[in-house]
Amino acid sequence: VDQYSVCMPTKRASSSAGAGAPASGSLDALRQSLVEAPTFTPTAAEFENPLRYLLSIREEAEKFGICAIQPPPSWKPPFMLDLNKLRFPTRVQKINELLVRKVQRLKFMKALTGFCDGRGTPLKKIPDVSGRAVDLHLLYTLVRKRGGFEQTCAARRWSEVAEQMNMHHAARSHLAQALKKHYHALLLPFERCEAGLDPPPAPKPSVVPAAKPPPPPAAQPAAPPAAAPAEPAGGEAAEAE
Repeated sequence: VDQYSVCMPTKRASSSAGAGAPASGSLDALRQSLVEAPTFTPTAAEFENPLRYLLSIREEAEKFGICAIQPPPSWKPPFMLDLNKLRFPTRVQKINELLVRKVQRLKFMKALTGFCDGRGTPLKKIPDVSGRAVDLHLLYTLVRKRGGFEQTCAARRWSEVAEQMNMHHAARSHLAQALKKHYHALLLPFERCEAGLDPPPAPKPSVVPAAKPPPPPAAQPAAPPAAAPAEPAGGEAAEAE
């Protein structure tokens, strides 16, 4: 690299032609009113410590907001990146298909959830790898494009699947094994059912709860016993005689 551009804190320099171009001035007049950013050419001794040199020119360079530094020919820093490990993960997104992908993902998750419920193994939680949830729809699509689970295993293409899952926070070998495990546990039965290799799960019979019997009538309180009629006082006197 022969030349570097160094950005300094933005601060406009005052131009000798005025702060702004004339309102009715032409484009040539506007160009003439601009001040060119400075270019610095340090010596080998001055550029021995680049950060220190940047601090030494800061006061002058920050007036323009940008400057150019042409290092001495003897300055040849080593390349600090390992080209064997350098990877730029790219992703092509088609704007007109974003909504379609979202709708397809929702339909897939609805079908997968219904399938798991029919098997009696409800999908209560989305699996994750190193703390990040797995996109089951993308995983299913990538494996089906390679012929399904069996062919992907036979061709040893799980590393390709892991590369296209956009989960670069995890090591590829660990990610490939984890994705294979989750696919085998969750998506392989669904794949075989969709391919017609296994019958769909039988729907659960709808159980109608039996009507509860009406509660028994409340017990009526027992009537108190009737008191014996009292005999008249005259009768007692007659018996006494």
